Amino acid sequence: MRATEFVALSMRLDSNFCISAFSGMIEMPQGTYCVPSVSSLLTSLAMRKLIGVSLIVIFSGICAFACSCGNGDPIQPGDERFRDRAVFTARIVQLVGRPYRFDGVRYSSQALAVVHQRFWGLPWYWPKVVFLDGSYPCDAALRQDEEYLVSGRKGRYGVLLVNLCSRTQPLSTAQLDLRTIDPAYCSETGGTIIGHVYRGNDRLKENPPYPGAPITVRSQDGDTFTGRADNNGIYELRHLRPGSYSVESLIDGSLYASAYRAFVSEGHCSEVQVLVRDYAIRGHLAPGLGDNASIALVSGSGQEQRADR
Repeated sequence: MRATEFVALSMRLDSNFCISAFSGMIEMPQGTYCVPSVSSLLTSLAMRKLIGVSLIVIFSGICAFACSCGNGDPIQPGDERFRDRAVFTARIVQLVGRPYRFDGVRYSSQALAVVHQRFWGLPWYWPKVVFLDGSYPCDAALRQDEEYLVSGRKGRYGVLLVNLCSRTQPLSTAQLDLRTIDPAYCSETGGTIIGHVYRGNDRLKENPPYPGAPITVRSQDGDTFTGRADNNGIYELRHLRPGSYSVESLIDGSLYASAYRAFVSEGHCSEVQVLVRDYAIRGHLAPGLGDNASIALVSGSGQEQRADR
């Protein structure tokens, strides 16, 4: 491929923001927006009130790309981001491209997979063995012999694009999405907040699920709604009025829940992951900082015990 410029971006983003610059395009969770120039890209970033942005422009023959990826809603047929995708289960039978090892396990961003159960979007005349291409943007890590829930954009015949933003994931971690792919699940009256509850003290490590955890959310009008996590650590609150909701911090009198604010819309499932810890930090951030500020808990000896956003 040939292009006239290479753009490298280094920035701090909130967890539900995905940006990729490729041939003058920015892709975000709410849609795709055209950026005809680097100056327009900077303007778009400024409008998001991002901090700590560095930009390097090198004129060369390489295509532009920058990415920090996250997708905050589960797969559901009523969401326009998934309506035109092919959603199905498949098993990885061969890694292709450039396989690599991590912790003794082989991965690749490209693989051949055998299609098993089809939910929507995959034509009957497509081959049973498909090529999954998660190499651009936001490389996916596909594992040999693993069963996946695939959400891919159809490319050439038999090729599906399954980057990290697509929510393609192993079936072992897809319990939540396997619920919401049912057309009737998210389309009931009102909106739904759904997510996993984890117990731990460090967001950067894998935390175990917290079955049975009571979760309470408060609407912008002050109304409260309570649910409880099931045996898989998944909670759900249904038939909620559209609007903004926050997760109540105190759980069982001694534990604290940390979660991003949920925005509920009619006939839609919104995912909010909850981390339960044995401490909490309360306070207010200066206007404009929001989730882009880092907060550290430091012991009397000066050793950092906990960092959060």
